[in-house]
Amino acid sequence: MLIDGSGLFAGLRFHPVIPTLRAGEYLVRDFTSGPDERPLAELGFAHDVGRYNERRPAMYDATNSIAVAGFADAHKREIHVGVDIGGAVNTPVHAFCDGVVHCCGYNSAKGDYGNVIVTEQTLAGRRVWALYGHLSAQSIVGRAAGQAVKGGEVLGWLGAPHENGGWPPHVHLQLSLTEPATHDLPGVVSAQSHAQALLDFPDPRMVLGPLYARAIRNLVFAAIQRHLRARRYDGDAFGLDGLVCYPADEERL
Repeated sequence: MLIDGSGLFAGLRFHPVIPTLRAGEYLVRDFTSGPDERPLAELGFAHDVGRYNERRPAMYDATNSIAVAGFADAHKREIHVGVDIGGAVNTPVHAFCDGVVHCCGYNSAKGDYGNVIVTEQTLAGRRVWALYGHLSAQSIVGRAAGQAVKGGEVLGWLGAPHENGGWPPHVHLQLSLTEPATHDLPGVVSAQSHAQALLDFPDPRMVLGPLYARAIRNLVFAAIQRHLRARRYDGDAFGLDGLVCYPADEERL
C-alpha cells in the first residue's frame, strides 16, 4: 500500500520505509525527559517511533562532541530533526521512492549513526536527500554512489548496537534540502540553529505519512487537563516545554 505525501510533497505517493509499521500498533516514545530504553518485546509492540522536532535535553552528551562535515553548530544540540522507527535487529528498511545512492559508509563514533546510506531523489521538482542511519553493516555491502534505487526495494536492515552507533535497533530517517558533504547529517540541532534546520531538514512524515498525530493530540490534552485540575489557568504553563510542535502537528489537533 502506497502512502500519500503531504506538505512539500503533496500529490506524490511513497512506499513505506518499514511496511510492518501499522497505525495504532506501535509505541510512540517520549524522549523529552531522557532515554527510554524499555525493550519493545516487554511492552508488547513490534515497533516504536521517535518524533521529529522533539527537544531531548538529556540524550546527546556524546553526540554533541561529534563534528558533522559541512555543518557548524557550537551550541548544545538537543532538538531531533529526523524520525526514528525501531524494531527488531535485521528488520528490512525500504526505499520510499526511486532515486540513486548519493553516498554510504560507516560513522564509527559512539552515539553516531553507525552504518549509513544517503539517497538522492527528485521530488516535486526539487532535489532531496534522505539519510537512513543506524543500519547493519551488511546494508552497505555492495552499495556505491550513483547506484540506482527503486522505490520499495530493501535498502538495508536495522543494525544491532555494536554496528549502529550503540543505540537500540532503529532507523533514523532524515530528509535534507541541502546536499550532504558525506554520509552524515546533524540528526540533532541546537536552539540557535533550530529555525534554519526546519527549513533545511523537512519533516520526514511528508513521505512517511501521518505518524503519531493522535499521540501529539493526547499529550496536549493531557497537559491541559493536568493544569486545569491544579487550577492553573496561565496559558503558557501547560507543561509542554520538551515538545516543539511543528505546524503539521497543530493542524491535526
